[in-house]
Amino acid sequence: MSLRGGIEENLIVSLIESRFDAGGRERLLAAILSRTGARFAVLLARGPDGVAMPGVTIVGSAGDVRDHAELVAPLLDPKMRAERIYSTGELQDLLGESEVSAILRRIDADAVLAMHIPLPGDAGALHLGVFADHVFRASDGAVLRQLYPFVRAAGRAAAIAEREKDRAAIAESAGSNTSGWFLLNAAGIILATSFVDAANSPDVQLLHGAQGTRLSLADPAPERLLGAMLKECAATADAPARGIVIRHDPLLHLRIGAVRRSPGVWPSEAVALATLHDESAVTVRAEQLLVDVFGILPSEARLAVALAAGHSLSEAADALGLTVETARNYSKKIYAKTGSRGHADLVRKIHANGLAGIAPPGTQSGIGETGRPQGRMP
Repeated sequence: MSLRGGIEENLIVSLIESRFDAGGRERLLAAILSRTGARFAVLLARGPDGVAMPGVTIVGSAGDVRDHAELVAPLLDPKMRAERIYSTGELQDLLGESEVSAILRRIDADAVLAMHIPLPGDAGALHLGVFADHVFRASDGAVLRQLYPFVRAAGRAAAIAEREKDRAAIAESAGSNTSGWFLLNAAGIILATSFVDAANSPDVQLLHGAQGTRLSLADPAPERLLGAMLKECAATADAPARGIVIRHDPLLHLRIGAVRRSPGVWPSEAVALATLHDESAVTVRAEQLLVDVFGILPSEARLAVALAAGHSLSEAADALGLTVETARNYSKKIYAKTGSRGHADLVRKIHANGLAGIAPPGTQSGIGETGRPQGRMP
């Protein structure tokens, strides 16, 4: 059984069911070639900025046409109107006769049909081009016109599924021990967030922002610190995680970490992942956060890590190369700066505020500093 214009029913069903993977895209192009007698067809995706994304799908009826994808990309222009099927002449009117003709000569084609398929929100668009060594018939354009709503539905479903997969990957990177997260660009604009809207984020009077707006902190000093941290994250993806205190009692802090991009997960503008932590949050690996959150010195932070790991003062002193008296002096300063009443209270405070487990991976003792001998603790 077939539908109008001879488009195979199983192809339409495949598109409706959103099986728009590489195989589904290839079947779509192959069906178009079969119905139009064209020589090759190209399907490419562009981001919201109009830049072509990797993973172009191209199918040809003869010869190796893989190199043609890059050549024809300029013809599949974001300025094309949605739902309109562009002929060779219409593309020449839009882009310039000489440019279109030059590209067709390079790929040894006489004619082109093209269409622009917008995707939801900021997902960008799909662009489809069909190239032939003969003049297309009116019925060939009708084939694309009939396919348009099905391709649009499949593309939108695929974009939504990809976005949800990306959000899951970002959430996994943020960790399960957070109150929420914000993916930020260098200007602090929220590219994605775990909060549906500003009203759903905790302590909205202390920090606020929704997707597409700038993450704002109520206090000017943390606001300036956030800007500096984002600048550092933009400069290097290896920037260490840093903390910003939002509220002291009970402690609420924002943790800023540079993103390490994976294809298809981090939006191209993302530079940092900001995670919100309160007393329900646990585990991060960075002594610097103790420095940021409690204002203690790095040498004091290393001792605090050891004490929080359950080691005695003398064990920690031995592993860090300190005398017991020096360690005792450090501990007094740590207790004062963190508002702790002693060793047990310090451990509770560090664990309760999501600052536990900060030992570097692979160390025997869970304490120490690069370049410093590591002592082993029983």
